[in-house]
Amino acid sequence: MQQDLAGSMVMTATYLGIKGTRATQVFLAQYVSGGGGESVPGVPAGYAYMARTAIRRARRGMVQLRRRLHNGFTASLQYTFAKAIDDAALGGRGQGGQVIAQNWLNLAAERGLSNFDQRHQATVQVQYTTGIGVRGGTLLRGWKGAAYKGGRSSRMSFPGSGMPLTPVYIAGRVRNTGVTGSLRPDYTGAPVYAAPTGRFLTRRRTRRPRRGCGATRGGTRSPVRASSR
Repeated sequence: MQQDLAGSMVMTATYLGIKGTRATQVFLAQYVSGGGGESVPGVPAGYAYMARTAIRRARRGMVQLRRRLHNGFTASLQYTFAKAIDDAALGGRGQGGQVIAQNWLNLAAERGLSNFDQRHQATVQVQYTTGIGVRGGTLLRGWKGAAYKGGRSSRMSFPGSGMPLTPVYIAGRVRNTGVTGSLRPDYTGAPVYAAPTGRFLTRRRTRRPRRGCGATRGGTRSPVRASSR
């Protein structure tokens, strides 16, 4: 949707919704959830199983306010509100490898915020070009006009909220599987920001995962992110 406003301003609103089905989930079926890590009879150890059962959902709403080029000056401000949820093995941007489900008997517990989920993001852009318009010096002639016209200066900034952070529990291997790596700790329900002085987060929010199974998926949102150029 686009609407012209006064003062050479234009407002644009956009909505995008995406749903992906039959994405890949990866899990280990060689241990008993909640038990002592005993092997499942008849199931080969050391293998990661893959199933096309995951679902991804992403929604994004954008509002942009732009000033058309006038006397060499143009600017735009865009705000994006987004949310992405999935239970897939390959999350998306910045993902280094597969995410193995922590409890193969409860794959639905993998549902959580995607690792690229960024709830709020803004884009600010300002640009000025010399030699455009009467006030901008378009009537200059000779060496002055040649030296002044065609110059361009711009600035961009990208403030936004942080992305999810997931704590890990460093473990040598998942018992009776031969698979090494990190497990996610159990979530205790404690307030994440009730931290002692000098610390950003509290360790009481998580605990060692139960023996024989891993924790449910979940993360803590990182601080505000911002960049400019």
